[in-house]
Amino acid sequence: MDHPVLDRRIPHTDIPRCVECGECFTNWDRILVDLKEHTATQVEQAERVKVTGVTGRYKTSFEDMEEKLMEVKTILTSASISNEELVGMCTHALHT
Repeated sequence: MDHPVLDRRIPHTDIPRCVECGECFTNWDRILVDLKEHTATQVEQAERVKVTGVTGRYKTSFEDMEEKLMEVKTILTSASISNEELVGMCTHALHT
């Protein structure tokens, strides 16, 4: 073997000097590639939350609420009595 494994422990201050030598290296390389891809996916998700905010997750719920509020607003504006008339009636009722 051209590059014998001298020791499986690498001191904290040393940089590993890996040479592709078979299954061990292949597995380690695969693990690093998987971690890199997973990290990239997490960063993308974090960027989406940063752009849309946490509320982006609840977008459909907010849209439903806004639709219902518009319905209520339509009902109130099409009522047969105006706010001014209602206030006038209340004022009149208090004075009688």
